[in-house]
Amino acid sequence: MSGTVASSLTSTGVARSNAARWRVLLPCVAAAIAGTLLSAEAWHGARLREDRLAELELNARSEDYRSVLQSGIDNYIDRIQALQALFGSMPNVSRQQFLDYAKALLGGHPAILAVSWVPRVAHADRAQHERTGVREGYVNYHIQSQQPDGSLVVAPPASEYFPVLYSSVATPTTPWVGVNMDDGQTRGRALARVRATGSLVTSQRVLLLSRTGDGSGFFVMVPVYRSGQAHDTMEDRHNVLGIVQGVFQTSMMVERILSSALLTGAADLYFFAPGNGSDSTLQHFHSARPRTETVASQQRAEVETGTYRTMALKVGDAAWTLIIKPIPGGPGTPSRTGSWLASLTGLLFTALVSAFLWTSGRHARRVQAANAELDHTLGTLDAANARLQEQNIRFDAALNHMSQGLAMFDATSGSSSATNVTSTCTSCRARS
Repeated sequence: MSGTVASSLTSTGVARSNAARWRVLLPCVAAAIAGTLLSAEAWHGARLREDRLAELELNARSEDYRSVLQSGIDNYIDRIQALQALFGSMPNVSRQQFLDYAKALLGGHPAILAVSWVPRVAHADRAQHERTGVREGYVNYHIQSQQPDGSLVVAPPASEYFPVLYSSVATPTTPWVGVNMDDGQTRGRALARVRATGSLVTSQRVLLLSRTGDGSGFFVMVPVYRSGQAHDTMEDRHNVLGIVQGVFQTSMMVERILSSALLTGAADLYFFAPGNGSDSTLQHFHSARPRTETVASQQRAEVETGTYRTMALKVGDAAWTLIIKPIPGGPGTPSRTGSWLASLTGLLFTALVSAFLWTSGRHARRVQAANAELDHTLGTLDAANARLQEQNIRFDAALNHMSQGLAMFDATSGSSSATNVTSTCTSCRARS
């Protein structure tokens, strides 16, 4: 029976101890959960704000790129169109006059590799035209055709030709002088568009005859008509005096425009021009940082991944696409310092509050345990006093009702010594 009671008391004590422990832990756990949730919310809010700020910065930087590039390209194109007025007002321009005008026009614009005058020559006038070329100082001048392998041969007979007669970079022995632009290829298609529209056209990406720089670029063609000549109908637009052509090296043009505007080092720039079919052709890649490896030609779908912005550029009548991709850590990429700082601050505060609650709970538990122990001790003393008082009452009652005397001796004294009598019965004293 006593064992069962002891076991029950032990179980009760363990249960009370566990309950007390949970009363300490629950506030700490609640504070930790609430603080963690608030820290996560602060982190998420800060990230959204950082993303928004990065988006606004990228949009602003992208518009700066587009504006600067568009203005620079328009300036280059306008210089080519200025030659249109020269040949429209002076049909018989000599090679030296052309070179003087081109030199003044293109000064400080090295991205324009060459400007050329391409007259329209009927088959009946071919011989006279070739004699004019020789008279202008070209050695063994002929109208030529470029073969698929890049070689040049004398052009076969045709109803009309568009040969390069003057060029700002040609010398008397330049081999490609006299090349017929009406070749049915990239130049021929651009020429056909010029005559069909009567306005400036831009070619697709071409391999430059001069092989300057990376060897690729584009050209623009502007039709030249007689002063006052109408070109409202298709027949009028076909009846041109010739074509003014400007040849551009894309990489040099882009880099010159960007460097003059101090817009370098912030983002990678991809320039795409419409190609054959639905795909776009990478016209040029501008790297935001020095690279030792050659960047391979990429499809537009490969570039349009991650964070980027797409802007439209007008190059003559061609619609180029500018794709801006910020480099890691550059303008337009979100900085995560604020979000992580908010999260760590929240977690640190949560840890401090939880530690405070835990310490306070443990202290309260110790005080409570000390009070309980004190109460137990006081209760034990009260019980002992009660038992002692009860014993005294019983002893007094026994003494008061005894019929004989009671003698109490010192333990060290003899049993017959009368001097050791310490107490006698009150009733006995009364009878004596």
